[in-house]
Amino acid sequence: MLRFYCFLVLICLICHNSYCLWVAYQPTEANEQYLREISKHTQAIYLLDLNTQSILWAYHEDIPLNPASMTKIVVLDMAYDWIEENKVDLQTLVPISQNADYRNSPPQSSLMFLQAGQKVTLLELLRGIAIPSGNDACVALAEYMRGSQEAFVEAMNEHVHRLGFQNMTFKDCSGYSPQNFVTAKEMALFTYQYIKKHPRALKELHSLRSFTYPLEANGGDKKLPFRICQENRNYLLGNYEGADGVKTGYIDEIGYNLAGTVLREGRRLLVVVMGIQAENSLQGAKKRAQLAQKLFDYAYDELQEVVLPIQVGTIAVLGGVKETAPVLLGEPIHLLFDKRESGHLNKILNLRGLKYLNAPLSTKKEIGEVSFFFKGKLIKTAPVYVEAVLGLASELAISQEEVLATLLGSCVSVVLWDSVNKRVGMNHFVNAQLLLNGGDKYEKYRYGDASIQELIELMRKKGSHLSDLSAKVIGAADMGSGTLLTAGEVIKKNVAIAMGVLTRYKIPIVAKDLGGDKARWLFAFPKSGRTLVWVNEEEASFGREYREI
Repeated sequence: MLRFYCFLVLICLICHNSYCLWVAYQPTEANEQYLREISKHTQAIYLLDLNTQSILWAYHEDIPLNPASMTKIVVLDMAYDWIEENKVDLQTLVPISQNADYRNSPPQSSLMFLQAGQKVTLLELLRGIAIPSGNDACVALAEYMRGSQEAFVEAMNEHVHRLGFQNMTFKDCSGYSPQNFVTAKEMALFTYQYIKKHPRALKELHSLRSFTYPLEANGGDKKLPFRICQENRNYLLGNYEGADGVKTGYIDEIGYNLAGTVLREGRRLLVVVMGIQAENSLQGAKKRAQLAQKLFDYAYDELQEVVLPIQVGTIAVLGGVKETAPVLLGEPIHLLFDKRESGHLNKILNLRGLKYLNAPLSTKKEIGEVSFFFKGKLIKTAPVYVEAVLGLASELAISQEEVLATLLGSCVSVVLWDSVNKRVGMNHFVNAQLLLNGGDKYEKYRYGDASIQELIELMRKKGSHLSDLSAKVIGAADMGSGTLLTAGEVIKKNVAIAMGVLTRYKIPIVAKDLGGDKARWLFAFPKSGRTLVWVNEEEASFGREYREI
């Protein structure tokens, strides 16, 4: 039984915008007091753990407040939607009108310093919005995408309301207007869907620490400001480990805002803080970053994430190529635990009286549920499934929906993934080459040359192109000696035939997991192309470590 840390008890389910199910997390009494003390210095906070979809702290999260330049997150979300939908090249030149000329911007605007008639690429414009927070750049983008600022603002409101963010209201596209309103909760959840949908934006825009404009290639009046280097106002960047976004804002009506995100050791956090007061802009930028840092420190220092394996048991199979089939969660479950207390996490698997399955099983089937308990308290219940089960007459399968699974000892499996059509194929063979006069049409799939070729052809018949396929080769365990080099000739030939057939079809081999002295459970996911392996010939039970290849 694994030893885990204390799970905080309050479970409040919140469904928002059909994106996910969020769990409200109750801190310990001491941590709650600490978080309340932090909250005194701001008007609203919403802190999220994106991996576990947990709300770690919320303070005045439903009060409409002015987002200031955090408004530009909505602008950039719409821009990336449009770019990806229309396959627009980021090096496309965007016309700059007199309306977008920085000299026509309202007083105290943050600026990219655009000049009418300059040659500006779409990427430069996006960076001019994200980094120096250029209001002039927002005008140029609005005119380019919708013809006018007014039409773009109307589209902004339609966009956020269609996504379910009913408390968001915008009067302009830059965040300059005092009549723009959001809640900290909706701003955080919108930002979450933005970086989830467009993760490239963090690398292309939000993680950059400075922006220089105009350059020689942009043209314009050389008597006007030239090569102006502006620093990103998000002071988390470069000062806090893992910080890579997203957007700051300031307006007199509320003060200093920040939507910040951090990725550390695979765990991503996101926070929105609004309404920080300061005597000047430098102090305000520092205070909002410091407050966000304290919230992130709390989440990383006090809480830890535990990922529960997708396999929770096995069930007997009659008439299948395997005697058992794995019982699986629909997807891995992520939980948060307090590091200060320890205990044991237990599970109870309820298969509703089902003792065995009859093969073949062509589709995914729900067969029960599993309940997880911490210190005797129920903390999570989830349905469990069996995936397609191969009958005795089949040694390969293809799927666009169900996870494919098999148990490998000295046998070899080739996993093919179509990255365009999100289709996965898997085989399982015990010998390398089919004798010219041997085997019927089913028995031949136990041989690598016939099985791999048939798998490739079946993928092609389903609509996959060879150029879209990649392969992984798994298995070939030496159940006696422990290394591939000392394995029998059959094992060596199995591996060689797999490599040879894939090379002949020019299918790239992106990963291999071969050798060892233990059997391995193998799971292939069609939607993501992920392949998970448990190395153990026994049940891949709860808590057993797995690896991704």
